[in-house]
Amino acid sequence: NPNILLGILRLANVYGGPKNRGFIGLIMRQLQAADNKKIIINGDGQQERDYIFLDDLISAIVAVKNGLKKNDTVNIATGKSHTLIELVETISQVTERIIPYEVNGKILAEVGKSRISNRKLCEQYGFIPNDSLREGLKKTVGRYKGKEVSTTPDSQELPKKKILLLGGEGFIGRNIAAHFASSANCFSVGHYKSVFPNRSDTFVQGNPYKNRIPNEYDVIIHLIDNKVAPEEI
Repeated sequence: NPNILLGILRLANVYGGPKNRGFIGLIMRQLQAADNKKIIINGDGQQERDYIFLDDLISAIVAVKNGLKKNDTVNIATGKSHTLIELVETISQVTERIIPYEVNGKILAEVGKSRISNRKLCEQYGFIPNDSLREGLKKTVGRYKGKEVSTTPDSQELPKKKILLLGGEGFIGRNIAAHFASSANCFSVGHYKSVFPNRSDTFVQGNPYKNRIPNEYDVIIHLIDNKVAPEEI
């Protein structure tokens, strides 16, 4: 539709709050546990990922929204990557607590090193990350310590919204579903059910590429990837 200005955002690994999933969330929950079990790290622990702090993610989305002049695809990332062992050691320094871990050498079918270019985000949309990994992890630890869940009687009486995730079987879809689980009913439509356990959404088998989606959802979040040449992002 030529009347719609479309911005497609490709997110790096997001962290920063108690609803986070993934490796950083695993470490944070282990810090809260009464025991002091070892964290098991698959592979050699040298897998690298580009981690972006939640607050920086929000600022980046606002920057793209305000600067979007034409349809565009933009990476939301820091342009830096860190290993799993580096994450454990940095969190240990931030918390001043030794976090025991064990590298099991188990090889998984996953990307070994991932570093995402944010050149367009910085140069074209003027985004500058505010938080280093250390500062972001420090704030994240504080949020886990101050985690509170409160529900007023009025909010309990409100019907939950229905959110549909297209292509939500992956990591990002799992995080979105977990984030909205307390206030909305999430559904994911796709060919196959997600391999991630403990999902907070309901799986609906279907082909969102070909089949019309029923008009019974309050919000539809489109996560199906688009094919873009590397030099365009």
